[in-house]
Parts: sequence; structure tokens; C-alpha cells
Amino acid sequence: MAVAPLIFSPDPDALGPAHLKAAGFELWVHDRRSPEAQDYWEGNWLVVTVRCAAEGATIWTTGPLLRVPDVARWAAALDHLHQRPEGVGVATLTSDEPNLTAVVRSTDRTGELQLVVDITPDPLTQEHRLRFTVERSELPDLVQQCRGIVKAYPVRDPDGAHDA
Repeated sequence: MAVAPLIFSPDPDALGPAHLKAAGFELWVHDRRSPEAQDYWEGNWLVVTVRCAAEGATIWTTGPLLRVPDVARWAAALDHLHQRPEGVGVATLTSDEPNLTAVVRSTDRTGELQLVVDITPDPLTQEHRLRFTVERSELPDLVQQCRGIVKAYPVRDPDGAHDA
């Protein structure tokens, strides 16, 4: 089982370019948690490092926090949000782990969007929520970034989700 070392405040330059970036939210994918596992439930976990930064705050978390299907669902939801002519909707990146949630949602009928990130390195003792404005024109690039992750780490045993 591949496990990333505990990182409290890594050097972003040492991590290279983020695989996913929107406003103050950045995500790097290191590998699968279990590169040899081919089943849906174990084989799709990704070891990631996430940084969320805004004026006066920078929060990092790392570990097997997301599954590939989580990223694929977010890409589809972001694409749907972008295609909606009325500009109203929500796209949520969730995980079975409580360390990270990211939501892009319309804030009004004009189509203004907000990215709300809940992030913590320790869900038992900390909660952090940061909000960012996101331009609708940024959504296609965000969708492509998500799809790039899914392309690099394809969903393993997609039918296995129905076995639970």
C-alpha cells in the first residue's frame, strides 16, 4: 500500500504544478493508495495533497482523501453547471473522507459562482471553510483538469460500485 508521508506545509514548488487549480484551491495527485488493487472500492483511492489559501490562511491536507469516481462526478457536475443557460446550480466534490469538500455553486440568477472549500488536516479537532469567486468562463478548464486526473488514473472496476 502506497502512503504519502505526512506533510504539514510542503514547498509548492517541490510538488510541481497542481493537477487541479481553481482560485485559492490546489490539488496534487501523487498515486493510488493501492496501485496493485483492481477492485472498485480499494483500487480507486488517490493519495493527494491539497492546499487552500486565502488572505491570512493557508491550510494543507494530504493522504488518500479522494477516489477517482469522486473526481469524475465533479467533472460531470461542473460541465452540467457550465451548460445550464439559466446559470443556477451546484457541483460538489465529496469523498468518504471528511478532510475535503469543494462546492461550486451559483450565488444568484446572474450566474455568479462561488467556490466553497471545507478542508482540514485533522477532522477531529479542526474545521476550515474558505470561499472564492469563480468566473463561469473558468469552468471548462476546471472540467478538463478533472478529466485529466481521471485519464491518468482511470476508474477501476466501474461496475464494482453496484456490488456493495
